[in-house]
Amino acid sequence: MRLPPYKGSVLRGGFGSAFRRVACAQRARDCLGCLVRPVCPYAYVFETSPPPDSTVLRNLQDVPRPFVIEPPEDDRTEYAPGDELDFGLVLIGRGVEYLPFFIAAFKELGRTGIGPLRAGFELVRVEQVKGSRRWQLYDGEHSPHALSLEAVRQACVGRPEVQARATTLSQRSLRVEFITHTRLKADNEMRSRPDFEVLVRAALRRASSLAYFHHGVALDLDYHAVIERARQVRIARDETRWVHWRRYSNRQNASMDLGGIIGAVEYSGNLHPFGELLVLSEMVHIGKNATFGLGRIRVLPC
Repeated sequence: MRLPPYKGSVLRGGFGSAFRRVACAQRARDCLGCLVRPVCPYAYVFETSPPPDSTVLRNLQDVPRPFVIEPPEDDRTEYAPGDELDFGLVLIGRGVEYLPFFIAAFKELGRTGIGPLRAGFELVRVEQVKGSRRWQLYDGEHSPHALSLEAVRQACVGRPEVQARATTLSQRSLRVEFITHTRLKADNEMRSRPDFEVLVRAALRRASSLAYFHHGVALDLDYHAVIERARQVRIARDETRWVHWRRYSNRQNASMDLGGIIGAVEYSGNLHPFGELLVLSEMVHIGKNATFGLGRIRVLPC
């Protein structure tokens, strides 16, 4: 199996088609006008529609998907028969309900193969992770539909874990590492400098959208006040750079530049109000194209 150094594109690229083959009941060319769209797993996960009475993000393309694929952080490009490839999957809100479909879709993707050689693979293990604990949900043989989704939901990361992690962070200085290309957009432009206000705007935008569309909750925040406080935080040290990354989209039949910020930056100021938001962004990523694994950050005390 040959893969590019960044494997998020390969894992995500064929995954949508595999998910559709597993979940689509009508085999229609598109979801528009489909009778079962309101209850279809594929339509919900990949073409999440705003509610008819929605007052935000009425554009279908702007609605965030309820999952993130986290490829391995190494740049290994070749795998021999019998080698293992570990990657992460983050499911958000109602997305957890469709875990069996995600497992079945990755099994289907293994059957059709990935990479330029269309090399096949076998899904041998699925584990749920919470902090330092992990336990097996699927062993590669038993039907994923036998999963206890109630048990999975009960063990999901929630606000208590976010709050506990936030208490470990410094209130006056923080280091944010951009592990994968992070695409921060402000005023309809991609930003190559990670100003704290730009970072917070992106985090708020993603967190509020995920809460609204996949948890059914509107965050009770004074956004203007939060952003005004973010303007008071300064960059103490900037070790970031903009890295170009191109991928080809079969769906759009075009090459796309998905470059973003890589590296680390240190911030100083009153960071206490932003602890939980930054920790949440660690978990669900930040910025554009997060389903590919872009926007993965790590927040550390200086």
